[in-house]
Amino acid sequence: MHFSIFRPLCRPSVPFISPIETNWLSSNNRLITCLKHTLWHPILINIAFITLLTISLYVTALAEENQTIAPDKEIDFEITIKTDGPIPAQTIINKVFEWKIIVRWYGANDSINPRIHKLPSFDNLKLISQATSMLTGSDQGRRYAEKIFIFKILPVSEGDASIGAATVRYAKSEEQNDNFLTTASSTLTIQPAPFSLQKWCSRQWSKTWFKVLILIVLITIIFCVTLALYRRRNKDIPQEIEEKENPADVALQAARRYRIEGDRSSYIKQLKNAVLYSFTERFPQIKSTDLMDFHDQIDIEQQIILDRFIENSEHLQFAPVSSSADQLDRVMQDARNLAGLL
Repeated sequence: MHFSIFRPLCRPSVPFISPIETNWLSSNNRLITCLKHTLWHPILINIAFITLLTISLYVTALAEENQTIAPDKEIDFEITIKTDGPIPAQTIINKVFEWKIIVRWYGANDSINPRIHKLPSFDNLKLISQATSMLTGSDQGRRYAEKIFIFKILPVSEGDASIGAATVRYAKSEEQNDNFLTTASSTLTIQPAPFSLQKWCSRQWSKTWFKVLILIVLITIIFCVTLALYRRRNKDIPQEIEEKENPADVALQAARRYRIEGDRSSYIKQLKNAVLYSFTERFPQIKSTDLMDFHDQIDIEQQIILDRFIENSEHLQFAPVSSSADQLDRVMQDARNLAGLL
């Protein structure tokens, strides 16, 4: 019965080994047969496959990690030198610019220290200051170091200028002899400075005539601003429109005064003037002082009033006897009607 523990792992085609069959199979043969079928069971095959896959992935990752952290292969020593300066359009008189000497070397990054052996000569230029800087980097997988010599230069005057050749000295730690690098000379064209009103005023401020001119300009500006504000304020105030006096009304007022004074002739004359002024304004194309010349220009109703006014005024003006107040009022009323002052 102790052999029944192998039954679940055996294939179905394998017959069950019962105790009755122990007379023709030895215990060793039964054990070998059962183990043979057990090793080929699908579950054990899957477990073995997963184990082998895990080991393979681990070995691959370990190999990549070792390759990543592997030290760089030693690079052969190489050193270069170049200059970097302004373009011609930026070289302006009295404006400081930078000119650089750049030394770059590959390999032996910490074993050398380049130094200026001979400064460049400056023609029509003035050296203001100089400084150095260090940096490191990588170029297409090659690590390098750079030492930059920075010169600040001021152009002296317009025209051509030149920067002579400079010499840089360096030596590797394992070498005793010095090595030298030489830059090429450069030629520049100094451009005139653009006009600046601020700089021009600062140069002219020490002159008396310039200060007087500035004072005159300020006074003129203040005067113009004050005048503009004054005119604007007066423009905002509504102006009283002067009404032109009506000549016909003036003549009627004069006629009243003559009536009070008892001057009948002047009274009638002013009434005629009032009517004439009104007709002349209404009919400017007629140049006449005779009221009858305007007779055809007015309507029939006013024609009747005009005929009556002329007849009564002639009678009152030249009558030898005094006129009544009703007659004088009637003539005044006709004159006001004809003058349009009712």
